Amino acid sequence: MSWEVPSMPSKKLSFNITLFRKNLARFWPLWGGVSLLSALMPLTLLMSFLNPYFVGDVTTADITQALYTVAAGLMPVASLFYAVLAAMAVWSWLYTARSAGFMHTLPMDRGTIFLTSAASGLAILLIPYVVTGGLTCLVLLCFGVFPPLAVLQTISAALGYTLFYFASATFAAMVTSNLFAMPVFYFIGHFFAVILQTLLEWFAGSLIFGYAGSDELSLTFLSPTVAFYRYMEINSTHLEDGSREIAFHGLWIIWAYAAVGLVLLALSFWLYRLRHSESAGEVVAYRPLKPIFRYGVALCFALTLGMMLYEIIWNSNLSAGLYSEVVPLSVCMILAGLMGYYAASMLLAKSHKVFKGSGRGVAVTAALVIVLCAGVYFDILGLGSRVPDAADVQWVYLHIDGEAVSVEAGDPRVEEIIALQRAVMDSEDEVRAFNGRSDWRYGHSGEETSVSTLHIDYDLKGGTLTRSYHIPLFRERWDREPNSYEGRINRLINSPETALAQVEGPKDGALVHISVWADSSATDTDGPMKDAIYAAIRADAAAGRLPGYSPFYDERKQTVYLDAVINLEFRYTWTNAYTGEQEVDYLYRDVQVTTAMTATLQALLDTGILSAEQLQTMLPEEALGAITIPEAAQPAGSFDSVVFVMP
Repeated sequence: MSWEVPSMPSKKLSFNITLFRKNLARFWPLWGGVSLLSALMPLTLLMSFLNPYFVGDVTTADITQALYTVAAGLMPVASLFYAVLAAMAVWSWLYTARSAGFMHTLPMDRGTIFLTSAASGLAILLIPYVVTGGLTCLVLLCFGVFPPLAVLQTISAALGYTLFYFASATFAAMVTSNLFAMPVFYFIGHFFAVILQTLLEWFAGSLIFGYAGSDELSLTFLSPTVAFYRYMEINSTHLEDGSREIAFHGLWIIWAYAAVGLVLLALSFWLYRLRHSESAGEVVAYRPLKPIFRYGVALCFALTLGMMLYEIIWNSNLSAGLYSEVVPLSVCMILAGLMGYYAASMLLAKSHKVFKGSGRGVAVTAALVIVLCAGVYFDILGLGSRVPDAADVQWVYLHIDGEAVSVEAGDPRVEEIIALQRAVMDSEDEVRAFNGRSDWRYGHSGEETSVSTLHIDYDLKGGTLTRSYHIPLFRERWDREPNSYEGRINRLINSPETALAQVEGPKDGALVHISVWADSSATDTDGPMKDAIYAAIRADAAAGRLPGYSPFYDERKQTVYLDAVINLEFRYTWTNAYTGEQEVDYLYRDVQVTTAMTATLQALLDTGILSAEQLQTMLPEEALGAITIPEAAQPAGSFDSVVFVMP
């Protein structure tokens, strides 16, 4: 059967005011009820202004921030749900053959019907905004706190949201001929991309060595509601005169999607002209779309139910590997895909008798799953094998067993971390073999061998790249093979540069305060005392006397911590990317004192924060030999009171 446009007289596209009025009158409880509820907002605002006990004056900045919060936080969700109700109302006649046939017998062509119905739906959505916005503006004008720019931007956002969400709901209404399927298609369409990306990353991570997702294949822009909340932002800046400046960033994305809405309306009109009245009641209204629906549902079942079947049937009983075995996984996914294929076929046929003559569908479903599994297993896109160029790295963060190394562009350690990633990738076969052993799956810490999870996060010029490796660590390679991945981790984590980074503040930051908590007492320092203690901490870090990292159980017990913690407070300035203003912030670092930190202990003794008697109580005899104790030692427990002065 050919797919042709039904023949009809050629008429000029027009608007029918009678149909428009009938739609508004028929569905008045929808827009009337929402208008009544939304009018409570300006009413609440009015009562707040009239309340004699209302504390504090409301400024224009407060109103501006409130309007932007509504535009960025409330409107997307409200429009998402309200638009589907409006579309279900104005297009409800499409879903029964009798009502569709009746509409098409009216002396109006399909262009007029579509234009008038679409205008009715947009009006239903906009009436509550007009009522609420008009009342709000009236209240603000009466009390002299009317921000014109914020009002215009909020109105612009409301118009953009209305156009896009109604257009997407109309498109969903045209794809299906079933009233119950329409909202399902609508909501799935809005969040399908993010859900699909999550499923694909889960699936790819089970097969591709080290893959943990990235922004390389980000599909967020295909999930509009998610994109709205990701890219829109409200910034507040405090000015020198004490006032606030509020800025709304992200209006461009609303109107970008509004432009997409115009395209969806055009596609919806095209689909409507192709639509047969006899298709009313069918889940998918157009024959060419039915195979897409069948195999789309099949692949979704394969990625969800198939992965769960593999975990329940195979991985929990016959395997214990962190990475999936491709053949059993493919079998489970094929079985789940066939369930999805037949479920979709039953929905389309509105019957359970869909098994006869379905051999071709079974073969296509199995082939799609096999191609998907093979493509991911052999990593045809090169996701797992990607190693960034050092020139593209803006920042890299390495994390293992609670220890971290954070390195920015230009640091030689960027190349070392990239070399570490390559070393781990070169040992893929060995690592996979260990990950397949049940006793190693959830970690192990011994004296000769340990298992840890290594995370590497790259912040690149064109996005991000994340890798996660569950790796065995061997003591012999940790100490004796510097080019092994164990040796590289040891060198990175325990390097003087890393130790210094743990006690330093941000670039251009200034150390403004040190607090020492020792023996249940606290001492604040400033001036020369603060500088002496900080210089001693840096000396211990550069000499490798700060607590190091070892994955092996016996070495972890060798570090002896004292009842003393030094808190470092750094003050730094940074430039707000949106306002261009310089802002002040603070960074705090804690340093746990150990018996090996002889320079720090000496400084605490010399400044009188710790007494000789306290050190003799805290330190073992061999550690005391590295400390110079003056003959006239300060009595235990006497602390100098130091007043903190900001430089």
